[in-house]
Amino acid sequence: MTTQDGQRDDGAPAVADATQDSTETMQESCPADDCDSDRAYYEMMPKPGGSYEVRLFTCVECGHKWRES
Repeated sequence: MTTQDGQRDDGAPAVADATQDSTETMQESCPADDCDSDRAYYEMMPKPGGSYEVRLFTCVECGHKWRES
């Protein structure tokens, strides 16, 4: 990467976790073996190419993450 005088590289920008401070949940069973939760936070992410969106889940109890299949 070429930089100009006076510029600096601060590294990658911080990425916000969409489930952080989210209160919207839905009934979805956690696939983790040691968790029996049936509630998960969810977010919609656009699929590369823009053809459709993928729903990503995060378990309310254990924090396990998975995508809709």
